[in-house]
Amino acid sequence: MKRLFLNLLLILLLPSFSGAQLIDITDSTIKHDKAERPCITVDLEAGPKALKGAWRDFIKDEYGVKLRGFGFLANKDLLEAEKVLIEAISDKEMNFYTYFDEKKDKTQMSVFASLGYDIYVNPGDYPREYRAMRAIVDKFAGEYVPRYYQQQVEESEELVSSLEKEIKNLENDISGNEKDIEKNLKEIDKLKKENIDLSSSLSEKEKRLREVQNLLKEKQKKLKTAKKELQ
Repeated sequence: MKRLFLNLLLILLLPSFSGAQLIDITDSTIKHDKAERPCITVDLEAGPKALKGAWRDFIKDEYGVKLRGFGFLANKDLLEAEKVLIEAISDKEMNFYTYFDEKKDKTQMSVFASLGYDIYVNPGDYPREYRAMRAIVDKFAGEYVPRYYQQQVEESEELVSSLEKEIKNLENDISGNEKDIEKNLKEIDKLKKENIDLSSSLSEKEKRLREVQNLLKEKQKKLKTAKKELQ
């Protein structure tokens, strides 16, 4: 029972979705090796640990590159791969970096790369490579965000179902235990109120999931356009 209430509390405390931008990918800079470097930044509503694992797996599965800094006994903010070939970006070896920064209810992910000492991929000198790197971030976010919200919806649905069962069990107990009738009635009122709040949260998440799915379609169109430009 305590575990159920803890899960309910976590769901009810999730940030409000109204008016928030779903996937915000921007051009920015990050300090690395004592200087500001150009990077591609995206803010995602996920914990840093889960996001690091998803990004590491995505880069390995899609491009055959293993990022160091996260895994067994390792959980660094900066993941990196040195002297690797990512043909989707360039036919030259590069150092590929991703920095994760936890910000309130979001995690900011900054992706950047260098082709040599003090030679960083940037939109001015390496526009094709920079667009390709941005397309990779765009593709990852487009796949990760809908999957993240789908999981949120499924977890909320499970909690609603569990709560309904708790209410049903208490209602059944009333008929067989007159001594605890008043206590059970108060408990039912409390559970019903929490169920209303949770159902409202679930509706918001389902709405957000639909918005994310529509946005994903737009992102896929943009990705196709970017690929054509790179060719």
